[in-house]
This record gives sequence, C-alpha cells and structure tokens, in this order.
Amino acid sequence: MDQPVDVAMSVYGKPFHTAVTLLSLQKHSGAHINRIYVQLEREQPFDAQPERILPLLGEKIFVYRPPLYLGWTQVDSSRLGDAAYRQSVRYQWPWEHSDRAQLFIAHNDCVFFDDVIGRMRAVMAREGVAGVGPIGQCWNCPAHHAGRCDGARHEAFQPTYEEACEIVRAHPGPRLKVEKIDKISPMPFLECRLNEIACLIDLTQARPATMPHGPCLPLGWNRTDTGVDWFRGMRLQKFRFKHWDLRDGFSHGYFYAENGGHPANRDRALYDRGEADAFAWLEAHFPQDAARLRAALA
Repeated sequence: MDQPVDVAMSVYGKPFHTAVTLLSLQKHSGAHINRIYVQLEREQPFDAQPERILPLLGEKIFVYRPPLYLGWTQVDSSRLGDAAYRQSVRYQWPWEHSDRAQLFIAHNDCVFFDDVIGRMRAVMAREGVAGVGPIGQCWNCPAHHAGRCDGARHEAFQPTYEEACEIVRAHPGPRLKVEKIDKISPMPFLECRLNEIACLIDLTQARPATMPHGPCLPLGWNRTDTGVDWFRGMRLQKFRFKHWDLRDGFSHGYFYAENGGHPANRDRALYDRGEADAFAWLEAHFPQDAARLRAALA
C-alpha cells in the first residue's frame, strides 16, 4: 500500500485539457504517484501539438509514442499476439511494463478536486478488489432503466437469459439488443465496464488474467466501447470490482456541456472553445504554469 502507483493516460489533442488533468491530479495525489505514462497518439486532431507542453507538466511524466495509431474503431483481435500492435492499444504499454502493483488510468479531459488515487487505494486495500472506479454506462443500459441494476448493484443483478430478454425488449437500449445477450452468461451486459475515465487497477490480479498473459482482451480494447470486453472477461473469471461515483472527487468533460470529449474531436469550434475554457481554468488555478504553457504553444 505504501508503494506509489503508476498512471496511464492517452493524449489525443487538447493540450490545455491535458495540462489541467495532469496538474490537478499531481496537486492532489502526487504523493501516491511514481511515474505518469503518457501515450502520445501518432495522429492528432486539428494539428494539435501536445508534445510541446508535456515536458513542462512534471518530472514524473514519461512520454511514449505507440508503434501504430489504432484510433477508436479499429478491431483485429487476431493481431494481438503481435507486441507492436497490442502495445498500441491505449494503456497497454504501461500495463505490460509497469513495475508497480497498481495502475491508475485517467482520460486527459478530467479535473481532479481531491486525492482520488489515495481514496481509491484505501477502498482497494479494504475490499481486495481487482479494480475501483465508476462501473457501467448505465445511462445506456436497459437494466438500469428497468430499475434493476446500477454500478453499485452490478454483482447482485444476475438475471436468467429469459429475464434479460424481457428487460431489453421492454427497455431497448441504443446498443444492447436481444440478439447480443449471451444465452449462458447474460451478465455482464454490453454496457457494463469499469470506466477508464478515472479508475485504479490492481495489476497483481489483473495482469496475469489479461493478454498477453491471460485470456482477457486488453482494457483499452475498443469494439463496442473501451473496456467492455475486458470487464466482461474479468467478471466471468470471478474478479470483483468496487463502484466509485462518476462525480466523486473529479469531473470528466468539465469544459464541455456534453460531459465528454468525443464530439469536440470532430468539431473545431467546439474543440477551440473547450481549450480556451481549459486555459482560463489554468490561469485561475495554476497561473505560472499557464503562462509557460501558452508560450510553449505559441
């Protein structure tokens, strides 16, 4: 418990958002952090150059470029035996190379308001779970809309195949259809995952069960959504996870009304507004850093 954790983050554009995330995280949880592995994607939106500001955000940051750019849609599980391909999946390089017992994963568009890492570590030590973080995209899930399940109840909700089909027919989701329900193991549902927006992983439990050592697909693997396949594989192997409220100690998509960054990656005006708001936040909370970052991107 005393050993600091490593942090993994993928950076795709949004240098000022990235600065907000890393500076606020280190301010509140720096005592728990050993190294911050930043995956700088080989393609960047709108000619963004986050590599120009990353050296200014702390000596714990280690920047690496994956061999390939996989984006958010490419799926070829047959290539996961190739280390270059597998380690281009988000978070997989530090997953395989970290010498720490725990790995904290975060998006680069978060603001941290207190010591989330320290508090998650306390939960993990107490509960003995493989992961702590917000569980489930419940806003998309038929079981949640039926009042049967949520992140805190995901282990207790164990419907039969027939019950699962009834729920999905009565409360159809945008992605979960009856034909996608597993007849043998209905749960976890398609929308169940440990949201890697901000979560803590016990690598001593999770790494042996995850490729290349175990059968579970990488956490960063994105077929339906990031982490869905990994979470299902881990849950079917009886690993346990503890739910963390999505608003407890941090905010995701703080500078976007959509509460998420994907729309901005396709909309230059929205992207620029978000970056301007992130810079204004830096000026208010980290004024000296904001001036240096602005100069680096000039």
